[in-house]
Amino acid sequence: MLKSSTYVQVIAGAVACLGVSASCALGQQSCSTPEIIPLGEGLSGLVRTVSVMPNGDVFAGGDFTLSGSGSVELSRIARWDGNTWHPFGTGLSGGNPPTGAYTSVVLSNGDLVIGGTFSEVDGVAANFVARWDGTSWHAMDGGFSTLVRDLHIGRNGDLFVAGGFKEFGGVARWTGSEWVETAPGGPSSNNAASMASNFHDTLIVGGFHFGVMYYNGQDWIALGGSVNNTLSFAYVYAMDTSPSFDIYAGGRFDEAGGQPAKNIARWSGGQWSALGQGVNGNVYSVYAHSNGSVYVGGDDGLNIWDGSAWNVSEVDVSGVVHAITHDVNGDVLFGGTFALANGVSVKSIARISCVCYPDCDKSGTLSIFDYICYGNEYSAQTAYADCDQSGSLNVFDYICFGNAYVGGCP
Repeated sequence: MLKSSTYVQVIAGAVACLGVSASCALGQQSCSTPEIIPLGEGLSGLVRTVSVMPNGDVFAGGDFTLSGSGSVELSRIARWDGNTWHPFGTGLSGGNPPTGAYTSVVLSNGDLVIGGTFSEVDGVAANFVARWDGTSWHAMDGGFSTLVRDLHIGRNGDLFVAGGFKEFGGVARWTGSEWVETAPGGPSSNNAASMASNFHDTLIVGGFHFGVMYYNGQDWIALGGSVNNTLSFAYVYAMDTSPSFDIYAGGRFDEAGGQPAKNIARWSGGQWSALGQGVNGNVYSVYAHSNGSVYVGGDDGLNIWDGSAWNVSEVDVSGVVHAITHDVNGDVLFGGTFALANGVSVKSIARISCVCYPDCDKSGTLSIFDYICYGNEYSAQTAYADCDQSGSLNVFDYICFGNAYVGGCP
């Protein structure tokens, strides 16, 4: 039994911490206990793209036609409002088969833009790219002749598109009323697949057979020797830019800048470097989180690079991950084709939320009430109260909880 004097000392520590936001507020340390949260019943098939809309709703696009249990008809695009999946009317149709959504972005004005392979969205004629204004779908100029693989917003707000079309060399820029050439020639007709922007807002393009290129004002040239596959053609399916403007490229390759790099590499300081031993299988999605972690999705599920090593135990996904993004709270959303994540039943889409251990009452902030909550858990002899995981409850669990509290949470 915990002596009352010790309990008073622990409570006093909590009181002293109250109001000192620099030490005690949420957001001080990285997440040590990720929680997998299903998005309802999930979706019935492949999710290729996920975006978060201004009101917090989640947009998902891919090849699915139903919600996870089959209760809601969804023709390849859907919206999650926090409780239920909703269709966008009749969804996508037409285009070069198989019909589906491949990419999506949210513009600064809140409009959603999607690309893929389709000729209609909810009955509106739109060739391979379309815009949702919150109420209706709209075509964007004449669209394109075939598959749109990636949409990207530059640092100055420009919207770019890349894909299998031959117009504009496979890469184009939206002026607000029409699509125009980004630079003469394009990096490679019909082979562009991914884009990112560097500190100077230079557009960097990745794709099939040509690796990674950028326009230097005169020509499209390889970025630092680009990436290479010594056994076959190199593919760059995904890129992202970190808050510090490092460029991450993922796909199918075994070299970057002439150095070994297995399917994922970083461009920083004018050179390419590997991320440890890399990852197995093709990489289809890369997301550079503001906390410094890099989330890499592909044939090997979801892998997380913490800046110096791969965190192999954090999230275990039972299938392929094609899309990664984050919501307004910083939680990571990922989609693909899978049924389990960390043993939790999910269907093709899920959220990773950080479990804040000292936030006992789950209020979202740390306060004296968390100590009261912990005291109740301790009195009830629950597993939660065994903070130090020793298998028994004693004063060291209170010390452990106090340390966790002062350390704060993400």
